[in-house]
Amino acid sequence: MNEKSPPNELAYQYGRTAQHPANQRKIAEIAYGNRKELGNKGGEDGWRFKGRGLLQITGRENYGEIQKQIDQQAPDSGFNVFTSAINEKGYTPYQAALTGMADWYKDKMYLQADKTGQYSDDKVVDLVINILNNNTDSRPKRKVWYRGGKEGKLSVAVENSTKVLFKVAECEKVNKPLDYIDGDLKIQQGIDWLLTKAISQEEADAGKPYKVRYANDQNRVEESGENTMDCSELVCRYLQKIEWSKKVMAGNTRILHDFGENYSEYLLKHDDINYKPQKGDIFIWKNKSGGMGHTGVIIDYEEKKIKKKNEEGKEVEQTLEIVTTIEAISSSETPYGMDKTLDMKGVIKLKWLRKSKHLLDHPLTKNRQSLTPCRFYTPKVHFSKADKKIRWKDQGYTFEIKKK
Repeated sequence: MNEKSPPNELAYQYGRTAQHPANQRKIAEIAYGNRKELGNKGGEDGWRFKGRGLLQITGRENYGEIQKQIDQQAPDSGFNVFTSAINEKGYTPYQAALTGMADWYKDKMYLQADKTGQYSDDKVVDLVINILNNNTDSRPKRKVWYRGGKEGKLSVAVENSTKVLFKVAECEKVNKPLDYIDGDLKIQQGIDWLLTKAISQEEADAGKPYKVRYANDQNRVEESGENTMDCSELVCRYLQKIEWSKKVMAGNTRILHDFGENYSEYLLKHDDINYKPQKGDIFIWKNKSGGMGHTGVIIDYEEKKIKKKNEEGKEVEQTLEIVTTIEAISSSETPYGMDKTLDMKGVIKLKWLRKSKHLLDHPLTKNRQSLTPCRFYTPKVHFSKADKKIRWKDQGYTFEIKKK
C-alpha cells in the first residue's frame, strides 16, 4: 500500500482520532485474526495471540508449538501460554524468558548460536536470522545491535551491544532443563526442621499437646521465637532454613504473596490449576481486604487410585491427589483421612486433597472479605546468588534483592 494513501473506514472507526484513542484490541483482531499462516481462527485470536515474551511469539499455532516445548523441557514450570492468553495476563520476566528459550528449542536456533567462536559474529547472526526471518532486510542493523558498530544512522557502542550486555563470552554450554534456576536450595533440610516442630493430624485429634503453639506475635525472626508461630512466620523461617534467604524475613501472607507477584524468578507462582505441587513448594492465599490470609509448606504429594460407584451404580476408578503440608494454623476444618472437624491451634502436619477448599478450591470471598485464589509457589535461587530482604520504613515496606 502507498504510504500516503488516505485512511479507510476501518482506520477512522478504530484508529486514533481527535475524538477517541485507538482501539488496539479491534486493530489486532482485524490485522491478525484471520491470518491462517499463524494458525489464527478469526474472532479474538488476533488479540489473544499477539506478540508476547522476549521473542514476541505470535499466533495460535506458534503458541501451541511453544507450549509443546515448555511441556517437554520445563514440565514443572506450571506455565501455560494459552491460559495467559485467554486471561489476558502479561508475562513475568521468568515467563518471558521461558517462552523465549522454548522458541529457541522449537526451531533449534541454539545449534546455530553454539557456533559462536567458530565463525565470525556476523556469520552466526546470519545463521540465526535464516531461521527467524530469512527474508528480512534488517540483517545489517541486527548485526550492529549484536556486536556494536555503525550502519547508516544507527550507531551502537560495543559496551552497549547485545553480545556484551548478555555476557555471551562468559556463557558456558551446560545441559540443564529450561526451568533450571538453582539446585542449591536445601529443601530436605527445611522439611526436616519443620518435622521437628509439627505433630500429626492424628496426634492432634487424640489431644496430644502441640510442640509449637499458634500465636501472631512480634518475635518473628529470632531463634527464641520458634516456640510460638503463625503461618507466615513458619514459612519465612522455612525459607531461611532452605537457604533461600540468608536471614529470616519478617513477612506476613500479604508480603509473601506480593513478593511472588513481583519476583517470580525467585518465588515462582503456578497459575495453572493442573500443576502438581512438588516437595518444598509453598501455598499462599492473600486477604485483599486487609485481613489475615494463609500459607504453608508442601512436604509430599501422592496420587491414590480408588474404586468408586458412579451415579449409574457402575464401579469406576478415581484418582485422589493428596497433598501433605506442614502449617501453623488456627482453624477448624476436616483434613483428608478424617471424618470429623479438627480444631487446630499450632504447627501440624496435615493431608488435603489438592482441589479441596483448603487449597485450590479455597473460596474467593469470606465474611464479605475478598481473597486471592490459593496457588502453589516454588522457591528459587540460593541466597548466595540472590539474597532477598524486606526493608521496613514507617508503615510501608520495600523488597530488596542483592544479586551476587
